[in-house]
Amino acid sequence: MKINFLLLIGGLYAQWPSKLLAPYTDVTLFPTFDVNIAQKQTGIKYYTIGPIISDASGNPAWGGTTPATGSAPFYLDQITTLRNNGGDVILYFGGAGIEIARNTSTVNDLVQKYQAVITAYSATYITFDIQGSAIIASDANELRNQALAILQKNNPKLKVSLTLPTFVSGIDSSGLAILKSAMKNNLVLSSVNLITADYGSTGAPNGATGMGGYAVSAVEGTVPQLEKIGLKNQTLGIAPIIGANNVQGEIFRLEDAQQFVDYASNSSVVGVIAYNNLNRDTNVNGTFVQSSQITQPLFGFATTFKPWAGITTPTDTTPLPTGGALGALSLGLTVLCVAFAF
Repeated sequence: MKINFLLLIGGLYAQWPSKLLAPYTDVTLFPTFDVNIAQKQTGIKYYTIGPIISDASGNPAWGGTTPATGSAPFYLDQITTLRNNGGDVILYFGGAGIEIARNTSTVNDLVQKYQAVITAYSATYITFDIQGSAIIASDANELRNQALAILQKNNPKLKVSLTLPTFVSGIDSSGLAILKSAMKNNLVLSSVNLITADYGSTGAPNGATGMGGYAVSAVEGTVPQLEKIGLKNQTLGIAPIIGANNVQGEIFRLEDAQQFVDYASNSSVVGVIAYNNLNRDTNVNGTFVQSSQITQPLFGFATTFKPWAGITTPTDTTPLPTGGALGALSLGLTVLCVAFAF
């Protein structure tokens, strides 16, 4: 078997797979979620971690408070351990907080801010969740795409993806405008990830049992949209909110996850599953931040999605330790924060 490696600062790290299962994990919740314990129990090696947003001064910060730059930045130890075990992380920018581009006035300044994060974490994959009012902030979206295109030239191995809201029928005009801007600036996207969640009762009347089918429809509707604007053969991903969504009555069940896996296994388009979020993929009966709000086994969604990514390691469902080893999984936190940015 041939194994390819990238040589980065700090060691040898495996290349990104063509079928990438990288569940989103909010590492700003207290106590801090440890992806290495999750890796040992699930066999999943790749994680999307965030959120990195703007602090009060417009600089990159975890949750808007903890600097995401410097020589010994937050969470680097956990990332290094994961890499040493053959895994890696996607750094997640944006979401429900203020993305850095909205607090930056020039392309050069924005390039420097993003580069500082990339350098601090030796990052080779970054993703940007653009939603809410951010999706119509055209100046910031153009500025971001310009900066990211420059960053790709300066960092040839850098992968960039965009995560956008979707309807059951596909991406709306604002999302398409962002993608057109990316194309105009020669930004190469590793994937376009669809937030297959929170559709609303008008667009998704059968939210209780139909979320898997809606995710499939969103992908099917997006493909011709992208082809029409010139993005042919673009890899797509999905970012569903597992269990109960923010919109009441919408529930992404294990059955929905399986339905999408069955579809994606025969699709040449789907290349990323970044479900939101691993903090909630637990059998804990607790608040929205610590629980999917449905009856499920520990890491039930991880177990369902793993076969699609070719992960055969059995899931260890040993009860998680309390006191912080997996952060919010073991605590009854009541603060709803940017973890649910999708």
